Amino acid sequence: MANKITITIDLTKIDKNRIVNRTYQNKEGQTVTVKEYSMDCVELITPKLIKEADTWMLKETHFVTDAPTKEERQAKTKMKGLGKAIGIFNKSNTTAEETRAKITAQVNNDYNEVEKTSVGYNGEQFSVDDIPFN
Repeated sequence: MANKITITIDLTKIDKNRIVNRTYQNKEGQTVTVKEYSMDCVELITPKLIKEADTWMLKETHFVTDAPTKEERQAKTKMKGLGKAIGIFNKSNTTAEETRAKITAQVNNDYNEVEKTSVGYNGEQFSVDDIPFN
């Protein structure tokens, strides 16, 4: 999955009648009123390739629609599209965590190899495993 997904919507397609005022009490006990507009972001079955380079791909991964009301769901009303979402993907198919873990493992392995091998007073290489009282 992409590290970042950017969602773009066409504000001219928003139905202003769907904007809902919601009032609630915040943690400080103050009454807050917000205007909310519900949308659904639906993942595409097959992402669409937009652009690619040597190490990355830009793909359209989701589409955005109005969130259906209970009545619209029951009537199976087709919702209008408001926009889309795109993501940037690494071509190596590894996540940042996997890459970080791989690099850390390699560094630790290299460190252990350097720590095990030393050079004696006459320039000979020896291993810590060669010392009988270790």
